[in-house]
Amino acid sequence: MRILIVSDFYPPHFVGGAEISCLSQADQLIRRGHQLFVLTSWWGLDNPAVCDNVHRTLEYGGNAAGSQQSPNCRDHFGLRRRRSQLARATILRHNYKRAMDTLAATHPDVVYAWSIGGVSIGPVLAAQDQGIATVFRLTDYWLAQLRRSVCLEPNPLKRWYRSVLCGMGSIRRLDTSHMLPNSRAVLQAYVEAGFPNTSMQVVPNGIALDMVVPDDHLRVTDSSDLHRAFRLVFAGRLVPEKGADTAIRALAYLASDLGANNATLDIFGRGDEHYVAELKDLSASLGIADRVVFVGQVNHAEMMARYEQYDALLLPSRWPEPFGRTIMEAWARGLPVIAAGVGGPLELLTNGETGLLVQPDDPEAMARATLRVLCDPDLNWGIRRRALAVVRSKYSIEEIAAQVETYLSEAAAGKRKQQTASWLTIWDTARTVPSAPRDPRGPDNER
Repeated sequence: MRILIVSDFYPPHFVGGAEISCLSQADQLIRRGHQLFVLTSWWGLDNPAVCDNVHRTLEYGGNAAGSQQSPNCRDHFGLRRRRSQLARATILRHNYKRAMDTLAATHPDVVYAWSIGGVSIGPVLAAQDQGIATVFRLTDYWLAQLRRSVCLEPNPLKRWYRSVLCGMGSIRRLDTSHMLPNSRAVLQAYVEAGFPNTSMQVVPNGIALDMVVPDDHLRVTDSSDLHRAFRLVFAGRLVPEKGADTAIRALAYLASDLGANNATLDIFGRGDEHYVAELKDLSASLGIADRVVFVGQVNHAEMMARYEQYDALLLPSRWPEPFGRTIMEAWARGLPVIAAGVGGPLELLTNGETGLLVQPDDPEAMARATLRVLCDPDLNWGIRRRALAVVRSKYSIEEIAAQVETYLSEAAAGKRKQQTASWLTIWDTARTVPSAPRDPRGPDNER
């Protein structure tokens, strides 16, 4: 097959785990003999560019859900919001045209759309206008948010206005009959937004088995000494919903109330400089600035290698994580995980068996769970062994890619069959159209 992936970002220019998952699937599809192209934004570059079948030509307009102004920002008559909406409409038109160019150059059998809330629905509309099969890879909630904003607005004029700005006129123009959510949590969110369950098949993210450490590689922790150096890690986008502040507060609680004075926290990822400054100020105000290190973003290979330096991963998200890729990665490298029990982590983790779950926004509970898993050798060993077994049995990228390959192939074949049926219908109709009745008075009287 000729497959065109569409995404907001694509490595090496990326912001989170979704792009890493996209790259790993793309690599596997290429290995399985398919010709693969990518259409993405030129975010991170000085100018649009095309290189090695990767077309970085789309304009990136930011996440539609995050384009709302701050509640403290005065917006007389909604002018700021209107400008933002019109700017996004302009980006949609631009990206629709760029997508048409790419479709003409690549001739895909199927378009595989990942998270495109930042580059707009334009590329998908372009593909569907060309009669190309489209499959949505649902790794977040952007399409559900789009449907809610268009369909659930009670004011019909506003509903029409938003549909036009989205380039659809009506949400019914969009074919969403093929959707691959990466968790049951995402599937449920889309069902609640009005998408039919029958159009979706859950296919989780995967990881290459050669990245999974063997069981005998696990370090044995046989000490319950509170004063030894515990090394904790947080990896993710530095945005409020990821809860890095909860991890920092948990570290402070470990020292001040639980006696773990030598615990440290390394924070990987990047975010808005103002928010990062707030996190650093929080560390200083809690008296632990010397034990919190903001490493920044590193490439995926380096991150995977670094996991083994730590004793546990903290995942304190306060929003429903669509999946929680860092859990799978930490497991693969032999780390126990302490996560907030909301969204995808509820599916991945079995509490007390493959990790520990706590309530979101509860740094005390996260600190106590962390100390429990680090100071109980039997619990620690059992969690890590079982987690490794789960990764091998359920999240092999090779097996995940095979499922995706089958789904894409069936979508492309279904579209071809549909088009063939349409042409046969047109042909049969043309053959059976009765000729115009002839005038019995002869050709001279026919008009």
